[in-house]
Amino acid sequence: MSGPDVLPIVECGDPVLRRPAEPVDPAELGTSEFQLLIAQMRATMIAAPGVGLAAPQVGVPIQLAVLQDGPERWGQLTEDERTARWAARIVQHEVDHLRGRLYLDRVETRSLCTVGSYGRLWAGRPAEDAAASLGFTLR
Repeated sequence: MSGPDVLPIVECGDPVLRRPAEPVDPAELGTSEFQLLIAQMRATMIAAPGVGLAAPQVGVPIQLAVLQDGPERWGQLTEDERTARWAARIVQHEVDHLRGRLYLDRVETRSLCTVGSYGRLWAGRPAEDAAASLGFTLR
């Protein structure tokens, strides 16, 4: 028996990511269709890999998010990185998706870098070092 299908994740530019999601009727929560969507979203989140996924990220404009975090998902994070990660940041990120906001709306554009640059210049260093070097403040 195979697991639930992994859903395609929509990309920046898709209008579903910019609209506030619709509330879910509580009567729908127990339906097999809704439970399947939850299972598919969890499978998609794990396959990504990620620690959270909001329904708009898979093209479904409803107020639903799945979250899963813990030591098994931390990989090689340092103690500082784990502290900065705390669960509230993950929840806030998914709530932003439900409100039609992207992390790009909150980021200092000067702080953006490629994966290669991050690995070469900033991995394992305090965020304060990057902020000072790139000329922005941390909030």
